[in-house]
Amino acid sequence: MYPGVFRTMLRAAAVLAATAAVPALAQGAAVEGRATGTDGAPVPFAVVRLVPAATGDSGVVAITDAEGRYRFAGLAPGEYRVRLDRIGVESTVTPSFTLGSGAGVRQDLRAAARPIQLPELRTGAPRCLAGTELDADAALAALWSEAQKFARARAAFDRSYRYTYTRRQRGTVRMRLVSPRHLNRDSVVTSDPDSVAARAVRLARERAASGYSTQTRRSFTVTIPDEQELLAPEFLRAHCLETSPQVVDGRWIVRFRPAGRARRGTIRGEIRIDPASYAVDALHVEHLRGDEPFMRASIRFGDVAVPGGRVRLPVQAEFAGRPRGAVGLAVTGVQGSVSFLNHRGFERVVR
Repeated sequence: MYPGVFRTMLRAAAVLAATAAVPALAQGAAVEGRATGTDGAPVPFAVVRLVPAATGDSGVVAITDAEGRYRFAGLAPGEYRVRLDRIGVESTVTPSFTLGSGAGVRQDLRAAARPIQLPELRTGAPRCLAGTELDADAALAALWSEAQKFARARAAFDRSYRYTYTRRQRGTVRMRLVSPRHLNRDSVVTSDPDSVAARAVRLARERAASGYSTQTRRSFTVTIPDEQELLAPEFLRAHCLETSPQVVDGRWIVRFRPAGRARRGTIRGEIRIDPASYAVDALHVEHLRGDEPFMRASIRFGDVAVPGGRVRLPVQAEFAGRPRGAVGLAVTGVQGSVSFLNHRGFERVVR
């Protein structure tokens, strides 16, 4: 009777791994190397960026493996630098170097450990700062910067590794005058770099068209954004961050809300950051109609064992609420959870 309700649960559960698309590289020269600490130990699963020295633009991105190795292939000749970023180590940039046609260049990086120290927290009535205003709150800017490193690292991981996991979905739709309907499903999902990139392109189009939720007379859909989307620079074009971040239950809390008057399909919520690792620990999101929430969702992250180390990935999603409008007259509630289990078969994709 209301197929859109079931589509809501499917989409809210599944759209958790959007990443930025990376253009394909033509055959050509290569740059490779190894990232180590000052003690010689490898720096695993760190973001490595190849930056054209002349333009200084964002370049292309890779991630180190468990042994700290990285590789860029199919490069055009030119002047480049290699930059390494990882939570807890100094950002490191190589001197510029020349890459010839069909040549290979080795650029090793050595990064010193860097204890993270936040500036002194300010107190007072919170303001809401857009992306260009974050420097007005040094502690907030520092927290946001470290969390962005985590988001970039997970995005680079999903673009570099193919792996499989089990998605366990449990959901219930409650309707007037009808018995509750249950949606329980287990499925095996393969995270492939190409499919991840294609999904990112599709989500960008959907976000531009309708935000994070859509509703018609007969159906509604919601999307739970992941940390990569919330921590992307584009997010703060339409949203702002509240000043004076707080510590709740041992976690740093960064709150966000729409910048200006809330539009249809927008969200507000908070990002919880682990104070030990500065990795994202959880997300809590409210989907809004006007200023009122009609759906609440959360994502919890956990450290998943991969060959040679551990990587933080989504492990649990939950959502509950009630649609507004005509659908809400028949549907009294939707709730569900999705678990991401048994991650396995990690294979580095060589490009």
